[in-house]
Amino acid sequence: MNWTNGIILKNLASNSQIFLILIGFLAITLVNLEQGSFAQSSAPMSIDTNLDSEFILQINQSAEIKSEDITVTFFNVTSDSRCPSDVTCIWQGQAGIELDVQKGEVESTVSLSIGGDSSPEESIFNSYLIQLVDLSPYPISTKNIQPEDYTVTIKITKYEELQNEETVLPPLKQVKLGQEPSCKENLVLIKKYNGAPACVKPETREKLIERGWTLKDT
Repeated sequence: MNWTNGIILKNLASNSQIFLILIGFLAITLVNLEQGSFAQSSAPMSIDTNLDSEFILQINQSAEIKSEDITVTFFNVTSDSRCPSDVTCIWQGQAGIELDVQKGEVESTVSLSIGGDSSPEESIFNSYLIQLVDLSPYPISTKNIQPEDYTVTIKITKYEELQNEETVLPPLKQVKLGQEPSCKENLVLIKKYNGAPACVKPETREKLIERGWTLKDT
């Protein structure tokens, strides 16, 4: 009877040791996973930047321009139909993003797009021009881009500083600023087939009309 009890106790001790080893292994695995997750999300949630400087944001990351009391947050990518770099397309496609922009107590969601013939890559908020410089990564046909993979390059300018007697802004930018569009000397104003204004040389205007790129009555 005693030897039977001894075997049972040895088995119990052995099982306990195995159980403790499994628990220890599980704990080490969880720690490694947490460290890996931290490494992947180690980018700061907020960065400091300056007016007139380009800056890069990840999804849900913010940038603060302290001198202007402006905070910009990259919300999400609303669409991405850009033609993959390894594919030949008849249209280059475009991508759209949303930013949350706040100055003081004034806050707004700003939508920007990039790519395509008529894509507005900039928008006006308060007294600032917000420009979408780049959206990365660029699509390839063999890889699906996950939302967390995207980064945007943004530039913010105080647009009053762009307006002076010597500077003539592009006509589309003039329209966004609420101005009547005009062109530099020796250029004529036209409207594209989509209604967007553009400035071209007089001889170019006739060629564009022939190709159907612009309206005849502009």
